[in-house]
Amino acid sequence: MTQLPPVRRPGMLVLQIVLAVVVFAAGVATGAGLYALYNDNRQDYYRKHPELAAVRFADRMSRPLDLAKNQQEQFRQIVQRHWPALQAVRAEVFPRMKVEMDNMREDLVSTLSPEQLKKWDEREAEFARSWAPTSQPASAP
Repeated sequence: MTQLPPVRRPGMLVLQIVLAVVVFAAGVATGAGLYALYNDNRQDYYRKHPELAAVRFADRMSRPLDLAKNQQEQFRQIVQRHWPALQAVRAEVFPRMKVEMDNMREDLVSTLSPEQLKKWDEREAEFARSWAPTSQPASAP
């Protein structure tokens, strides 16, 4: 008994391609959503524990420098020593930035549609939340 070749249904290739694209897009959306959730939680953590922000900053900045063990510790100590002064500058500058951002928004009202203005407000609020100084009192050495 001879076997007949499989019958190809028209449109199956298109269906397979569409299905692959949908699965890929769902994976991208899921990954992006999980990353955004993770990143937001991480930022909140460092806002609640500002004393760890200098260590995190030092670790992130030193990673590409390929530092030796003794250099890593020295680097971290230097960053931690300067961190309060940097935070003091940030606390000093942020209110001025906020005033300018508010002034810019007033000017944008005449240019942006209500929907665009809503998106602007959301983006600006996220910027303000991530850049605002931490609640830790910053004192310069």
